[in-house]
Amino acid sequence: MLVDNNLLNYHLVQFIKNRKSVHYGDIENHFDISRKTILKHLDEIEILAKECDVDLVRKPNVGIYFQGNVDDLLTQLNQQQRKGLIPENKQERVRYITTRLLMSNNPFTIQSMAEELFVSRTTLESDIKNVRKYLEEQNIKIYSNQQGIYLKVDESSRRKNISKLLQDFWNQTTYVEKRGEKLSRHIQLNGDFYQLFNYQDITQVIKCVNEFEDASKLILTDYEYESLIIHLTIALQRIRNNKFLNNNQESNAALEKNTILLINKIEKTFQINIPVLEKQYLNIHVLAIEGKEIGEQGFNDDFENFLKEHLTKSLSYDKELISGLILHLRPALSRSNYGLGIRNPYTKQIKKVYPEAFEQAMQLCLAIRDKYSIELNEDETAYVALHIQSFIERRSAKGQIQAVIVCSTGLGTSRFLEQQLKTKVTHHIEVISVMSVSEFLKSNINVDIIISTIPIKNTSIPVILVSPFLTNQDIETLDLNISVIEKKKIQSRDFLDLIDTNLISFVETKCTRKGALKIITDRLKDEKYASAGVLKSAEKRESISTTSFGSIATPHCDPRYVLTPNISILIALMELNGERKKLK
Repeated sequence: MLVDNNLLNYHLVQFIKNRKSVHYGDIENHFDISRKTILKHLDEIEILAKECDVDLVRKPNVGIYFQGNVDDLLTQLNQQQRKGLIPENKQERVRYITTRLLMSNNPFTIQSMAEELFVSRTTLESDIKNVRKYLEEQNIKIYSNQQGIYLKVDESSRRKNISKLLQDFWNQTTYVEKRGEKLSRHIQLNGDFYQLFNYQDITQVIKCVNEFEDASKLILTDYEYESLIIHLTIALQRIRNNKFLNNNQESNAALEKNTILLINKIEKTFQINIPVLEKQYLNIHVLAIEGKEIGEQGFNDDFENFLKEHLTKSLSYDKELISGLILHLRPALSRSNYGLGIRNPYTKQIKKVYPEAFEQAMQLCLAIRDKYSIELNEDETAYVALHIQSFIERRSAKGQIQAVIVCSTGLGTSRFLEQQLKTKVTHHIEVISVMSVSEFLKSNINVDIIISTIPIKNTSIPVILVSPFLTNQDIETLDLNISVIEKKKIQSRDFLDLIDTNLISFVETKCTRKGALKIITDRLKDEKYASAGVLKSAEKRESISTTSFGSIATPHCDPRYVLTPNISILIALMELNGERKKLK
């Protein structure tokens, strides 16, 4: 574990002092650090000890110990390590104050916190405004009385928000280092972490998780590794302070074998008894790591059909996309249902580089929310977008023509026609779905062609009428039409074709983001490109996940409000977060 040198030196001295005499193996096991790291820190301690008239003795087969009074050395190291842990800027102070409020059940004064952080009261009051704003977004209010400021929030909500904040404390997340003959995973932490939690506890929790991963044979992702360590670190401190989770969820579910393994390891290491509900929350983490569903949300029975139905209407799919989405979404839905939202460090990049895939992912996540009453956050949505982008690229690389078959004479005939297409048509056709007439009428499909055994008129998608037995004439017609479609795909200038120069606007006066949307949507309605409701739809879309990147935004609405596809451009001087920027 990588930490501040002064912090580790302080705890090493404390460890040697308390044990009287130690060996390298004792230090390796307790701090989970390599022999090379130990030697480096002991060399540093030896130099500092001499300045305090203390000798650090290292004798083979005897041990490592001090000669002299180490109290002055500990005082000096403590001052140095505390100085290195003080938040250095406004962002760090806001995060620290917020976490302190969540961790504490007792009020503290603004003056005492200002002195603790070595800033003026005025500076701290400004920081508190940012803290208040952040907490209000989490539906948490700051209260005050004569003793100071404090929060009224239940234990479960406290822990959830502490965990969310602590995610920011990981620096470069994890790293791999060889310890003896073995490669193992370790972490690098920012100093803020040690202001809030006991250093020895963190060290032992990390060691327990590493041993648990080895013993259980589970493979933890970096996110799972970090989340489990953060959860255990918070839980350990709260349990010791007699702050337990509220018994507001079912706690009779059978524990996984791996959960019992982890519980036994934690209880033995820290000499505590973990309450029943705490064990259930650990079980949720283990179930998520194992990739199993948590609870009885009913994802098994119809989830695959739900995905296929949604994707047929909006994008289409292949087996690889469905398989990938199921593997990701089932544990994701379980995580989200129990407040274990994932962190995605690439969300902003995914939104910027793959806007189409992100939009499709967001629409899928909204459909999931409507059906299962579980909301996936923006980070989860971005991971879904990567699955969709992979599908888009596979489809593009293959040059497949995507089709649906509409047949009125039964499923057997439809499947026979599908097989005929595979064996007789020279072009590669991917049949996305086989539909009856009634199913087709209820669907909003998005494919290249419709192959039908009955006439279908007035559709925006080309319809090719064929016999269920696919005659030679049918095959020639199909090959000819598909060649035309493929040529159009290659020569497509869809984006430029959608831009109407009459809908390029310049607004010289300052306006708000909402004002810019109103200007665009009013113009679209006037020109008969969009219907009433387009503004509210665009605002709703922006509220879910902003489409802005720096000085550019790409707002859009639900397709129901689009009369004719079009791209409207507005360039305006806008007020964004208190700054004047040109927005396109």
